Amino acid sequence: MRTLKQHITKRHQFHNGTDPIIHLPLIKFNLHHMKNHILKLAVLLILMSSGGSLWAQYGIGTNTPNASAALDIVSPDKGILIPSISLTSSSTFAPITGTSSTTHNGMIVWNKNDITTSGLSGSGFYFWQNDPTTSGMGYWYKLNSTDDGSIPESGTVTNSTLRWDGTNWVETTTLLQTDSATGTATLAANVTVTGTLTVQGSTTLATTTLTAGVADADGDFGTEGQVLSTTGTRTNWITLSSGLVTQTTTNYTASLEETTIYVEPSAGLTITLPAPTFAQNGETITIKRINAYVGLGDTLQVVSAATIEASSNPLLMNVGYQGYTLQAFRGNWFIIQRF
Repeated sequence: MRTLKQHITKRHQFHNGTDPIIHLPLIKFNLHHMKNHILKLAVLLILMSSGGSLWAQYGIGTNTPNASAALDIVSPDKGILIPSISLTSSSTFAPITGTSSTTHNGMIVWNKNDITTSGLSGSGFYFWQNDPTTSGMGYWYKLNSTDDGSIPESGTVTNSTLRWDGTNWVETTTLLQTDSATGTATLAANVTVTGTLTVQGSTTLATTTLTAGVADADGDFGTEGQVLSTTGTRTNWITLSSGLVTQTTTNYTASLEETTIYVEPSAGLTITLPAPTFAQNGETITIKRINAYVGLGDTLQVVSAATIEASSNPLLMNVGYQGYTLQAFRGNWFIIQRF
């Protein structure tokens, strides 16, 4: 068997001189190996360029990205700038282009708009959360610092409110906003007021303990010994000599704790006296009309389940500034003074 060297030498001697043809076997040999090297290099380059797809890891500023990160950015003196845009409403996806969907959940932007209306809370980082079933509907939520506490994303009771417990925001059902249109709120538990409580509309109170001053309609807090009286539309602190004094412009049911009832009817009005027991003999109530009788429906009558002057008929008080003092005796009422 001839070696490559012998083969080349023989061909060299045969032609007796240098001829390009003597190099052909050697050239063919080198091209074959070069093709192998080029193929291996191409495969290596393909593997290197597709590394992100194969391992889903990219590193910027590092050759060893974190194994748990899709993107690992390393820099000793640089930061990352998130896109800065101007949001106009917490429920408007724009100016981000396209129609929002759940695929946009978690999108983060820096809102450079300082407005605190339309659901926004000024500038800062916001993330988008889309409605799970409706495209184009969702909200921007501001990323708060840990000092702001964790605000619950949803509640368990309709109209419940958030309460700060000193550490976190928690849902509470003790204060329910029962009418969002009017802002009506219902207190469902005991409430302690250490400052000034101002009630503008009608308020229904159960058991109430007052440890501070209570202002009347004029802003007065009253003095020691005074009682808070109501006309049905406003309140006033008044001084009593004894018993209770009441002023009313509407139908009223009296109690035996009251000694005087001032009545100012502008329409038909009824005062209802309780039915006294025998043990309450001697109790008195004075009813005084404090306006003129016009005769245009401004009638005033006094009724009771017991008799008045031995009659079941109502006691009429249709004379201007008319008054009666009635006394309980043997389960009925008797007039002891007219004025």
